[in-house]
Amino acid sequence: AFDTVMHKLLEHDSNIFIVVIFEKEKPIWKQILLHRFRSVSEHHHRLIFVPTQSSVDFFRITHASAFLLDPFPFGGGVTTLEALGACKAVVTLPTNQSVPRLTAGMVQKMGMDHVLTADSIEDYLNKSKKLLDINYRTEVEKEICLRRKHLYDQMDAVREWENLFKIISRG
Repeated sequence: AFDTVMHKLLEHDSNIFIVVIFEKEKPIWKQILLHRFRSVSEHHHRLIFVPTQSSVDFFRITHASAFLLDPFPFGGGVTTLEALGACKAVVTLPTNQSVPRLTAGMVQKMGMDHVLTADSIEDYLNKSKKLLDINYRTEVEKEICLRRKHLYDQMDAVREWENLFKIISRG
């Protein structure tokens, strides 16, 4: 289903590219995705495969990106946290995730779920297409910048960890 999403986004706007980061140690995944994508889309030449990057280079890619897609069935975690920290939008579809819905939780914690969390593939596509508009995307990024503190300034989470460690240390 994610292949179809990528195809429809590329079909919608002939000026966009989708960057896919893959592990150099597992090149077979790149080949499988490319083979699968070629079978559903004539836009396969607009997928750009980039091997896993250093933190600095990953941040450069993130900053250069219009927005990020939280892929499914395996979604983002640290990648999403870093993207939101850089004020970048991340569109997610938690009902299609097979792993913990980390991105949806982060977006909800920021109060941005109405903008970034989709409830269907069609909604995922619509939210993504809307972010292709630079004026709208700029407003969303400003809002993410204002609200990202809800992810990072979490003393209640620190207190929960402290309490857990106290309980564990008492044995």
